[in-house]
Amino acid sequence: MLEHLGLRPSLRPAGVAVAGKTAASAPAPVAPRPQDTYAAVSGALARGEANALARLTGLAEAGDAEAQLHLASLYETGEGGLPQDLGVARLWTERAARGGDRIAMHNLALFLMQGEGGGRDITQAALWFRRAAERGIVDSQYNLGLLYEAGRGVERNLSEAYRWFSIAANAGDTAAREKQLEVERLLKASERTALDKAAAGFQPGATSAEAPSDVIGPAVTVADTQALLARKGYYVGPIDGVPSPAFRSAAAAFLRDQGAQR
Repeated sequence: MLEHLGLRPSLRPAGVAVAGKTAASAPAPVAPRPQDTYAAVSGALARGEANALARLTGLAEAGDAEAQLHLASLYETGEGGLPQDLGVARLWTERAARGGDRIAMHNLALFLMQGEGGGRDITQAALWFRRAAERGIVDSQYNLGLLYEAGRGVERNLSEAYRWFSIAANAGDTAAREKQLEVERLLKASERTALDKAAAGFQPGATSAEAPSDVIGPAVTVADTQALLARKGYYVGPIDGVPSPAFRSAAAAFLRDQGAQR
Protein backbone atom coordinates (compact mmCIF):
# COMPACT_ATOMS: atom_id res chain seq x y z
CA MET A 1 0.00 0.00 0.00
CA LEU A 2 1.22 3.51 -0.78
CA GLU A 3 0.72 4.75 2.74
CA HIS A 4 3.20 2.16 4.02
CA LEU A 5 5.95 4.12 2.29
CA GLY A 6 5.60 6.81 4.94
CA LEU A 7 5.69 9.69 2.47
CA ARG A 8 6.14 13.18 3.84
CA PRO A 9 2.87 15.17 3.59
CA SER A 10 1.99 18.34 1.71
CA LEU A 11 3.88 21.52 2.51
CA ARG A 12 2.12 24.79 3.14
CA PRO A 13 3.67 27.91 1.64
CA ALA A 14 5.36 30.11 4.20
CA GLY A 15 3.16 32.75 5.76
CA VAL A 16 -0.15 31.52 4.34
CA ALA A 17 -2.83 33.67 5.87
CA VAL A 18 -6.54 32.89 6.09
CA ALA A 19 -9.52 35.10 6.69
CA GLY A 20 -11.76 32.67 8.51
CA LYS A 21 -13.07 29.15 7.98
CA THR A 22 -16.68 29.71 6.96
CA ALA A 23 -17.09 27.92 3.65
CA ALA A 24 -18.64 29.97 0.87
CA SER A 25 -18.66 30.17 -2.88
CA ALA A 26 -15.41 31.22 -4.49
CA PRO A 27 -15.41 34.96 -5.19
CA ALA A 28 -15.11 36.32 -8.69
CA PRO A 29 -11.47 37.22 -9.31
CA VAL A 30 -10.47 40.86 -9.27
CA ALA A 31 -7.99 41.93 -11.93
CA PRO A 32 -4.63 42.69 -10.28
CA ARG A 33 -3.87 46.34 -9.65
CA PRO A 34 -0.37 47.69 -10.38
CA GLN A 35 0.48 47.65 -6.67
CA ASP A 36 -0.84 44.11 -6.16
CA THR A 37 2.12 41.91 -5.34
CA TYR A 38 1.71 38.56 -3.65
CA ALA A 39 3.06 40.02 -0.39
CA ALA A 40 0.52 42.86 -0.50
CA VAL A 41 -2.42 40.58 -1.25
CA SER A 42 -1.36 38.02 1.35
CA GLY A 43 -1.14 40.81 3.93
CA ALA A 44 -4.62 42.01 2.99
CA LEU A 45 -5.93 38.48 3.44
CA ALA A 46 -4.31 38.25 6.87
CA ARG A 47 -6.02 41.50 7.87
CA GLY A 48 -9.38 40.18 6.70
CA GLU A 49 -9.94 42.83 4.06
CA ALA A 50 -13.20 42.28 2.22
CA ASN A 51 -11.83 41.85 -1.29
CA ALA A 52 -8.56 40.14 -0.39
CA LEU A 53 -9.62 36.67 -1.52
CA ALA A 54 -10.87 38.01 -4.85
CA ARG A 55 -7.56 39.84 -5.30
CA LEU A 56 -5.62 36.66 -4.49
CA THR A 57 -7.69 34.78 -7.07
CA GLY A 58 -7.08 37.49 -9.64
CA LEU A 59 -3.35 37.38 -8.99
CA ALA A 60 -3.40 33.59 -9.34
CA GLU A 61 -5.35 33.86 -12.59
CA ALA A 62 -2.71 36.30 -13.84
CA GLY A 63 -0.04 33.62 -13.37
CA ASP A 64 1.56 34.44 -10.01
CA ALA A 65 2.85 31.07 -8.76
CA GLU A 66 2.92 32.10 -5.08
CA ALA A 67 -0.70 33.21 -5.26
CA GLN A 68 -1.62 29.98 -7.06
CA LEU A 69 -0.02 27.88 -4.33
CA HIS A 70 -1.68 29.95 -1.60
CA LEU A 71 -5.06 29.53 -3.26
CA ALA A 72 -4.44 25.80 -3.67
CA SER A 73 -3.69 25.52 0.05
CA LEU A 74 -6.95 27.26 0.95
CA TYR A 75 -8.97 24.94 -1.30
CA GLU A 76 -7.16 21.91 0.07
CA THR A 77 -8.03 22.75 3.68
CA GLY A 78 -11.32 24.58 3.16
CA GLU A 79 -9.99 27.68 4.90
CA GLY A 80 -10.19 31.37 4.11
CA GLY A 81 -13.91 31.25 3.35
CA LEU A 82 -13.50 28.74 0.52
CA PRO A 83 -15.13 25.31 0.26
CA GLN A 84 -12.80 22.34 0.53
CA ASP A 85 -12.28 21.07 -3.00
CA LEU A 86 -9.31 18.79 -3.68
CA GLY A 87 -9.92 18.86 -7.44
CA VAL A 88 -9.57 22.64 -7.57
CA ALA A 89 -6.68 22.52 -5.11
CA ARG A 90 -4.86 20.09 -7.38
CA LEU A 91 -5.44 22.24 -10.47
CA TRP A 92 -4.01 25.34 -8.77
CA THR A 93 -1.14 23.30 -7.38
CA GLU A 94 -0.29 22.06 -10.86
CA ARG A 95 -0.37 25.58 -12.27
CA ALA A 96 1.99 26.76 -9.54
CA ALA A 97 4.28 23.77 -10.07
CA ARG A 98 4.47 24.37 -13.80
CA GLY A 99 5.17 28.02 -12.99
CA GLY A 100 8.29 26.95 -11.11
CA ASP A 101 7.18 26.90 -7.46
CA ARG A 102 9.15 24.11 -5.78
CA ILE A 103 6.72 23.62 -2.88
CA ALA A 104 3.93 23.21 -5.41
CA MET A 105 6.03 20.59 -7.20
CA HIS A 106 6.20 18.58 -3.97
CA ASN A 107 2.49 18.94 -3.30
CA LEU A 108 1.54 18.03 -6.87
CA ALA A 109 3.60 14.86 -6.55
CA LEU A 110 1.55 13.91 -3.50
CA PHE A 111 -1.74 14.57 -5.31
CA LEU A 112 -0.53 12.31 -8.13
CA MET A 113 0.81 9.69 -5.74
CA GLN A 114 -2.37 9.38 -3.72
CA GLY A 115 -4.83 10.03 -6.54
CA GLU A 116 -6.52 12.85 -4.63
CA GLY A 117 -8.39 15.46 -6.64
CA GLY A 118 -7.82 13.45 -9.83
CA GLY A 119 -6.20 10.32 -11.20
CA ARG A 120 -3.26 8.48 -9.69
CA ASP A 121 -0.01 8.49 -11.66
CA ILE A 122 2.95 7.27 -9.63
CA THR A 123 5.45 7.72 -12.45
CA GLN A 124 4.52 11.39 -12.82
CA ALA A 125 4.58 11.74 -9.04
CA ALA A 126 8.17 10.54 -9.02
CA LEU A 127 9.08 13.06 -11.72
CA TRP A 128 7.63 15.96 -9.72
CA PHE A 129 9.31 14.75 -6.52
CA ARG A 130 12.58 14.77 -8.46
CA ARG A 131 12.00 18.33 -9.70
CA ALA A 132 11.31 19.53 -6.16
CA ALA A 133 14.19 17.48 -4.75
CA GLU A 134 16.63 18.96 -7.24
CA ARG A 135 15.47 22.41 -6.12
CA GLY A 136 16.23 21.69 -2.48
CA ILE A 137 12.93 20.50 -0.97
CA VAL A 138 14.15 18.08 1.70
CA ASP A 139 10.80 16.30 2.07
CA SER A 140 10.85 15.56 -1.67
CA GLN A 141 14.42 14.29 -1.42
CA TYR A 142 13.31 11.93 1.35
CA ASN A 143 10.22 10.82 -0.58
CA LEU A 144 12.24 10.25 -3.73
CA GLY A 145 14.62 8.06 -1.73
CA LEU A 146 11.64 6.00 -0.54
CA LEU A 147 10.38 5.58 -4.11
CA TYR A 148 13.77 4.40 -5.36
CA GLU A 149 14.10 2.05 -2.39
CA ALA A 150 10.67 0.52 -3.04
CA GLY A 151 10.67 0.73 -6.84
CA ARG A 152 7.47 2.79 -6.98
CA GLY A 153 7.14 5.08 -10.01
CA VAL A 154 10.79 4.42 -10.83
CA GLU A 155 12.88 1.31 -11.32
CA ARG A 156 14.21 0.12 -7.96
CA ASN A 157 17.65 1.63 -7.52
CA LEU A 158 19.31 1.43 -4.11
CA SER A 159 22.18 3.64 -5.22
CA GLU A 160 19.76 6.46 -6.08
CA ALA A 161 17.83 5.83 -2.87
CA TYR A 162 21.06 6.13 -0.89
CA ARG A 163 22.08 9.29 -2.75
CA TRP A 164 18.79 11.08 -2.09
CA PHE A 165 18.65 9.96 1.54
CA SER A 166 22.22 11.25 1.89
CA ILE A 167 21.36 14.61 0.35
CA ALA A 168 18.40 15.03 2.71
CA ALA A 169 20.50 13.85 5.66
CA ASN A 170 23.22 16.38 4.81
CA ALA A 171 20.51 19.06 5.05
CA GLY A 172 19.86 17.98 8.65
CA ASP A 173 17.03 15.47 8.23
CA THR A 174 17.47 12.83 10.95
CA ALA A 175 14.94 10.37 9.49
CA ALA A 176 16.77 10.51 6.18
CA ARG A 177 20.02 9.75 8.00
CA GLU A 178 18.41 6.63 9.48
CA LYS A 179 17.25 5.52 6.02
CA GLN A 180 20.69 6.25 4.60
CA LEU A 181 22.23 3.91 7.16
CA GLU A 182 19.67 1.21 6.37
CA VAL A 183 20.45 1.29 2.65
CA GLU A 184 24.19 1.67 3.26
CA ARG A 185 24.44 -1.95 4.39
CA LEU A 186 23.17 -3.11 1.00
CA LEU A 187 25.83 -1.29 -1.05
CA LYS A 188 29.48 -1.93 -1.68
CA ALA A 189 32.01 0.40 -0.07
CA SER A 190 33.19 1.62 -3.46
CA GLU A 191 29.62 2.53 -4.43
CA ARG A 192 29.08 4.43 -1.18
CA THR A 193 32.27 6.44 -1.64
CA ALA A 194 31.17 7.72 -5.05
CA LEU A 195 27.63 8.38 -3.86
CA ASP A 196 28.80 10.22 -0.75
CA LYS A 197 30.92 12.47 -2.93
CA ALA A 198 27.97 13.15 -5.24
CA ALA A 199 25.69 13.92 -2.29
CA ALA A 200 28.26 16.24 -0.71
CA GLY A 201 28.51 18.19 -3.95
CA PHE A 202 24.76 18.58 -4.39
CA GLN A 203 23.63 22.15 -5.02
CA PRO A 204 19.89 23.00 -4.96
CA GLY A 205 18.69 24.15 -8.34
CA ALA A 206 21.12 21.98 -10.25
CA THR A 207 19.82 19.13 -12.38
CA SER A 208 22.07 16.17 -11.85
CA ALA A 209 23.91 14.77 -14.88
CA GLU A 210 21.74 16.82 -17.16
CA ALA A 211 22.45 19.02 -20.15
CA PRO A 212 19.96 20.98 -22.26
CA SER A 213 20.77 18.80 -25.28
CA ASP A 214 19.50 15.75 -23.36
CA VAL A 215 16.03 17.23 -22.90
CA ILE A 216 13.34 16.97 -25.57
CA GLY A 217 10.35 19.32 -25.23
CA PRO A 218 7.78 19.44 -23.76
CA ALA A 219 9.85 17.60 -21.15
CA VAL A 220 11.95 19.76 -18.84
CA THR A 221 14.34 17.17 -17.36
CA VAL A 222 16.16 14.07 -18.56
CA ALA A 223 13.78 11.93 -16.49
CA ASP A 224 10.81 13.59 -18.19
CA THR A 225 12.40 12.88 -21.56
CA GLN A 226 12.98 9.24 -20.63
CA ALA A 227 9.30 8.90 -19.73
CA LEU A 228 8.28 10.63 -22.97
CA LEU A 229 10.45 8.33 -25.09
CA ALA A 230 9.26 5.27 -23.18
CA ARG A 231 5.62 6.15 -23.87
CA LYS A 232 6.42 6.47 -27.56
CA GLY A 233 8.22 3.12 -27.64
CA TYR A 234 11.76 4.43 -28.23
CA TYR A 235 13.32 3.94 -24.82
CA VAL A 236 13.49 0.87 -22.60
CA GLY A 237 15.25 1.45 -19.31
CA PRO A 238 15.03 3.15 -15.92
CA ILE A 239 13.35 6.54 -15.53
CA ASP A 240 16.22 7.80 -13.41
CA GLY A 241 17.38 11.06 -15.00
CA VAL A 242 20.69 9.57 -16.11
CA PRO A 243 21.54 10.18 -19.80
CA SER A 244 22.83 6.66 -20.48
CA PRO A 245 23.97 5.47 -23.93
CA ALA A 246 20.64 3.63 -24.33
CA PHE A 247 18.77 6.84 -23.56
CA ARG A 248 20.82 8.93 -25.98
CA SER A 249 20.37 6.33 -28.71
CA ALA A 250 16.59 6.39 -28.16
CA ALA A 251 16.54 10.19 -28.18
CA ALA A 252 18.54 10.31 -31.41
CA ALA A 253 16.18 7.83 -33.07
CA PHE A 254 13.15 9.83 -31.98
CA LEU A 255 14.58 13.12 -33.22
CA ARG A 256 15.63 11.50 -36.48
CA ASP A 257 12.10 10.20 -37.02
CA GLN A 258 10.71 13.64 -36.22
CA GLY A 259 13.00 15.22 -38.80
CA ALA A 260 14.60 17.38 -36.08
CA GLN A 261 18.23 18.26 -35.66
CA ARG A 262 20.15 17.80 -32.45
